[in-house]
Amino acid sequence: MLHGFRSFKNSVRNVRHLRNRICTRGLTNEHCHTSIQNGVGILKFDTPDSKVNVLNETFSKDCQEAFLELRDNPAASSIVMISGKPDCFIAGADIKMLAACQTKEEIMALSKGGQEMMQQILNRYRTPGQAAPSTEDVQWRTYLRSVNEAALCLQEEIIANPVDGNIGLIFGIGHCPQRGGPFQFLDTYGAQSFVDKMHRYEEQLGFRFEPAEIVIDYAKSGKKFMH
Repeated sequence: MLHGFRSFKNSVRNVRHLRNRICTRGLTNEHCHTSIQNGVGILKFDTPDSKVNVLNETFSKDCQEAFLELRDNPAASSIVMISGKPDCFIAGADIKMLAACQTKEEIMALSKGGQEMMQQILNRYRTPGQAAPSTEDVQWRTYLRSVNEAALCLQEEIIANPVDGNIGLIFGIGHCPQRGGPFQFLDTYGAQSFVDKMHRYEEQLGFRFEPAEIVIDYAKSGKKFMH
């Protein structure tokens, strides 16, 4: 009986030791670092000797390796991706890498690799029974938040006027030029329609979709950003 109890204690101790080892073990390569904190896998991007993280072939391979390490670790119940750079997440694609592509298919293949990795993350950590959002829903979630961030920049006087915000987002992060920029979109779509849609997402997904006060004010007054 006593021997059985001791064996049980030793088994528990071994399991705890293994779990602690799994939780603290991390992968480090040139561009990525992984760790696990309270069951959450942390994937940190940190390109050496650079002020920003830039997407290139080496970066993509390192990210894939780091993701697979976390995906296959039973101690990670979810993944959070963060940047080791204080002022930037990922600046964008490496221009030299894009310039080296000879065909449209080569560029599409580069983009597809990142999309496939994100799809693996969704497949691995999606809650069972949870319906995947539609393509339109994903587009709205992404686009609304970028427009809202631009409005917050104007509200907090980070930019001087809506024209600067339009130009900055079009040439800086590739905002849809055919829409004229975020403030042109707000005038075309309607500030009140924007606020209403943000509130609906806020009810479902939380404070990240809280509309900027300046847009709420414009919706109430009927003012236009570009006039």
